[in-house]
Amino acid sequence: MKPFLAIISLLLFNFCKLNHQKTEVKDTSGLIKFKNASIYYEKKGSGDPILLVHGGFLEHTMWDPQIADLSKEHTVITIDLPGHGQSKGDTTVLIKDIILTVLDSLGINKTSIGGLSLGASCVQDFIIAYPERVNKAILVASGINGYDKKFKIDSLSRSWYNTMWDALERKDTIKAAASFTKSWCIGFFRDSSDMKQSARDYVYNTTLKNMREQKVTGWPRFTQPPAMENIDKINVPVLIIDGSKDLPVIKNACDYLEKNIKGAKRITIPNTAHMPNLEEPELFNKYVLEFLRQ
Repeated sequence: MKPFLAIISLLLFNFCKLNHQKTEVKDTSGLIKFKNASIYYEKKGSGDPILLVHGGFLEHTMWDPQIADLSKEHTVITIDLPGHGQSKGDTTVLIKDIILTVLDSLGINKTSIGGLSLGASCVQDFIIAYPERVNKAILVASGINGYDKKFKIDSLSRSWYNTMWDALERKDTIKAAASFTKSWCIGFFRDSSDMKQSARDYVYNTTLKNMREQKVTGWPRFTQPPAMENIDKINVPVLIIDGSKDLPVIKNACDYLEKNIKGAKRITIPNTAHMPNLEEPELFNKYVLEFLRQ
């Protein structure tokens, strides 16, 4: 009987090994095509999916500090928005439908979804249009499409915007990227020495590259009426994350989201500005994973 049992054990071992090899998840990346554009994506890890959407003038690599931690428990999908990174072409497709196309192409029926700044505005459009496709949402340093139609933007926040766009109109991308880095990455309430140089360098270099290569064309298009008029209709679990040193317009927008999204939870990360995921990645990842596990 012993040889027989040994053979059975060996067969079971080889079966399990073969089965494991068949179900092993591989990281993938590529372009998802539709109409006149292609959206670049990367998919890593395994488990319940989460899609992350980057901020304006940046790209999917801004989430690199999150990938290792999140992909241990989740399938993490990052994309380059139209007019950014490795995405190509121009499109008149609304951002909510671009995100839908990405999910459908990857065979993902329902996902958690997060975004920072411009990316958070994209996320809001998607949640409002397709709530049945969303598990949970994470809005980081979030703007709100249509916010400026209802509330006056403070002079400090408006000043950086005018400075940057004036430089872009003169095709002075160096000054425009420096202005963007100062206002969004460093912030107006601290010095550059108060944050990691690696984060500053990433934001400046990525912004400069996108300003030169993409030239502010083909950016995401939003739904009308704007999300501002439908924020109170969001009915999925929402985590709002902001930095204590961010611009007033973002702090005010996060206040509005917290007040008008039922059950929303808010975390403010101390001594960070507009990109807390780059400045305090370990703390940021901890909060996100705790929220996703709940």
